[in-house]
Amino acid sequence: MINYQKIKDIISQHGIATSNIVTGDAVKPMHIIGFTGFFKNLDLNKEELLLVSYAPDSETPKFILTDHNLYYNKSKKPASVTLGNYSEKVLKGIGKSEEIEAVGEVISYLVNRRSEAKKTLNSFVEKYKQLAESEKKNYSNKELFFDGNYLALLLQESEEAIQMCLSLNQDAHFIQSLNLVFSKSDKAIDGIKSEHLLLADLIHAYKLIVRQANEKAMFTMAYFFERLQGNNFATGISIQRLNEMVTKDKFRANIEKIKDADFINAKPEYADEFILPSILYRMDHLQFMKSGNLLYRFASLLAKADNTVSEEEKEILKQILEKTTKPKTKPEYTASKEIPKDDSLEKVMSELNNL
Repeated sequence: MINYQKIKDIISQHGIATSNIVTGDAVKPMHIIGFTGFFKNLDLNKEELLLVSYAPDSETPKFILTDHNLYYNKSKKPASVTLGNYSEKVLKGIGKSEEIEAVGEVISYLVNRRSEAKKTLNSFVEKYKQLAESEKKNYSNKELFFDGNYLALLLQESEEAIQMCLSLNQDAHFIQSLNLVFSKSDKAIDGIKSEHLLLADLIHAYKLIVRQANEKAMFTMAYFFERLQGNNFATGISIQRLNEMVTKDKFRANIEKIKDADFINAKPEYADEFILPSILYRMDHLQFMKSGNLLYRFASLLAKADNTVSEEEKEILKQILEKTTKPKTKPEYTASKEIPKDDSLEKVMSELNNL
């Protein structure tokens, strides 16, 4: 907020009568209406009025000072200059010497005040960053189920999954394959997207790995579930609060609902398969390996959630790796083409483009 008393003190120190220069808090509303008609660029919604210098024989002020600009009457035409570009030459011939000196001092006060405010803000931001870094160091608190580094890892993994799904949803060949697999026709399936297939696979992996629920594994499942639906409930919440959240009965109940969620009605032959990698494999799709890698890494996070990986979990991870890298045999509709060893790169690319 502008200190009008400080401005009044500067004006009085230069021996200027208050009837000649009026501070912004003393300007009458009718006068404001009058001079804003002349200085059309003056926007008092965005600028604060500080000083107005009146000429005895004119209703139009000699100059007006705001917290951003200096407006002045130049040969009966409105002119303006920003405070950063102000010089005493601007007001020569418009105001008296003592007025020019007073305005210059007020502008210096404003510029210095703004500079100090910027320093204060920068100092605050720097202290905030230091505090944040300090909190990160405390993330290793053994009382926490998961720390800030783990949350950053989940963000990275889920973002990769989201980008893969966005790419698949824009792939007409992939969408057509979904229709053929699940409805045996070319008609579009209402609402089904790659996210639903991936979520079904994530839930399947969770059921296989997590035999006894723990807080870190539940949080991992909930985080991916929300992220793949376009949400991120962890935004703006401290690690401490997130750790507290996973201990609540309501959170555990929601995890059970997620486990029972049916995004798709899988055919019997898909009962033990991971659906998304299986379909991508049968299409010879470029995203096949990525889908399998994402699922295996997700399963590994769940297995390590209790800080130990049992022999049973190792065997389940091995099965997941097998199913995501070598799904069941391809159906008849999938085209496959071997690339001759003596073909040039140009021929190979041409054949792929034709497919």
